[in-house]
Amino acid sequence: MVDRYTVTVSTPGPMGATNAYVVGETDGLLIDPAGWQPELAAACAGTVSHVAVTHHHPDHVGGVKQYASEYDLNTPKGRAKAAARVMDDAVRIPVIGYRVGIDPLLTALPIAGDVVAALVSLYVVFEGWRAGAGPLAVGLMSAIAAADVAVGFVPVVGPLLDAVWKANSWNVWIIERAT
Repeated sequence: MVDRYTVTVSTPGPMGATNAYVVGETDGLLIDPAGWQPELAAACAGTVSHVAVTHHHPDHVGGVKQYASEYDLNTPKGRAKAAARVMDDAVRIPVIGYRVGIDPLLTALPIAGDVVAALVSLYVVFEGWRAGAGPLAVGLMSAIAAADVAVGFVPVVGPLLDAVWKANSWNVWIIERAT
């Protein structure tokens, strides 16, 4: 599902309005929230878990802080959840309904993709620590992230396992129980 909303903005220039997009039905993505608009906020309720900006012009970033606050992206736990959703559950595969993220795609790219996936996994662990997870929980999350990274380096098997195992979601589960 992709919905387009016209958002009135008070930026210099002739336009006066820009488009914001909501992608997905659950754990969705809000793209370019130009400003806080009740119609757009209502469309995002219960749908949006991520906010993305395509570039940093005022007519694209005006509502980022308000939407991020509204959808719990200002807390360590909320940021860890958002990162895990992108990595593990970003897209629903039609017909079978299974969700996959960008982790298997990243690990399919030799070296560079594995490094990016590893950094995001470490970011989830870091946000768990910032949320107040204790040393045992942080150690367990680090071990899960390390195993995910190690397996991700194995050609063919790594991306397939990343599509099924979802290490970042496991780490968010640990964060929710440890904090």
